[in-house]
Amino acid sequence: MSTIKNIFKLVPCVIIVNLFAAPVETQTETDARSRAIGNANTAVHLGGTSVMGNPSQMAIADSKSVTVTVFPRGLGISELNILNGGLSFLLPVRQIGGTIGIGAIGSLISSDGTAIYKDAQLALGIGKSLGAPFQIGAVGLFQVRSVGDDTTSVESDAGSIGGNLNVGASYKINHDLSVGLVGMNLIRSDYFPEGAVSESAPMALKAGVGFVKPQILVALDGEYLWDSRTINVKMGSELYLMMRKLRIGIGLELHGLSQGLKPSLGFGYRVGPLIIDYAFSYSFNLGGVGEHIASISFMF
Repeated sequence: MSTIKNIFKLVPCVIIVNLFAAPVETQTETDARSRAIGNANTAVHLGGTSVMGNPSQMAIADSKSVTVTVFPRGLGISELNILNGGLSFLLPVRQIGGTIGIGAIGSLISSDGTAIYKDAQLALGIGKSLGAPFQIGAVGLFQVRSVGDDTTSVESDAGSIGGNLNVGASYKINHDLSVGLVGMNLIRSDYFPEGAVSESAPMALKAGVGFVKPQILVALDGEYLWDSRTINVKMGSELYLMMRKLRIGIGLELHGLSQGLKPSLGFGYRVGPLIIDYAFSYSFNLGGVGEHIASISFMF
């Protein structure tokens, strides 16, 4: 019986490895506001999400901010618990004419009370303005991952320590229109090089355009995954109400144009320096998986 139980504990572990290592998502989730508009954030500044999105957008930050995010996930598998959390911090520094960004994110996935997947990432980057309309930025990501546990009789334990590098640029064409470009994982390391799974972070090129008015934001991103020759499209919009205290976002991701849809919807509300954001997305390409993401940001 113990052997059969161990095998069944390994099944969700294999599913998780494919979910988190599959070359579809290039950006780590750190912000509910970005998720609400389909993560179309290459050409628009959305706060702390720029640390792991387009690092050049950090240069636009005009105040310090801290964002804390939680995003529990469900895969429709019984006895499988997934806990995720993220943190981002933006610090404008006048002496360097730019903004320093720090991001951290962690995942803990357990089955029947036993941890089967652990992930931690730390990001450190800088965004700098080269004249009013042009910004550049870079961020390095340090990652620690492990799959498996000591209670299974199957050789499932695997782990890695590595890093990736993202480089981005953005340009403001006029008061309303901006464009952005970012290379994701230009320098990268393999996940689990000593284990049963060998997968590296997907190298990608993202280009986006953003249109911002006092009452609305519209963003469109195109993403090319270098290894799989896949094109993803991300689009979204925000509507501002109540003197911009309330925003409503809607977004859509097209994975591989025909490999799956991921619509999203969310809202944010500002009370003084505190901003609360919530987003819900639904992944058709994963057989119908709903995801809730909530963020709290503090500006100071």
